[in-house]
Amino acid sequence: MSLENPEPVEAELVETTADSTESNRRDVDAVADTIVGLNLRVSDNVFQAVAIAGCILLGATTGALLVEEPPAGAVFGGFAGLVFGFFASGIVLMFARARPHMRRKRD
Repeated sequence: MSLENPEPVEAELVETTADSTESNRRDVDAVADTIVGLNLRVSDNVFQAVAIAGCILLGATTGALLVEEPPAGAVFGGFAGLVFGFFASGIVLMFARARPHMRRKRD
């Protein structure tokens, strides 16, 4: 068997339509919502980014106001806000995405 002159391989081109692409997208989102996977919805990602940024800002401000050394308080408060915002926004999204799946009728 020579690697210099391989035999040609015939391939079949499969055309995708907008309907099949949209259907595939819904399937991927349903699996990501119910089983496991990355959430690729832009709206969810923007919500989570805004929520985390708000929690960081709130935590940093609160931390700077409550301690004797404002820079250290801002750093620790910002980190606490990051952790809280990450989990809180994730929990909100979890329940928001679970609701439609819980309403569906099963066979």
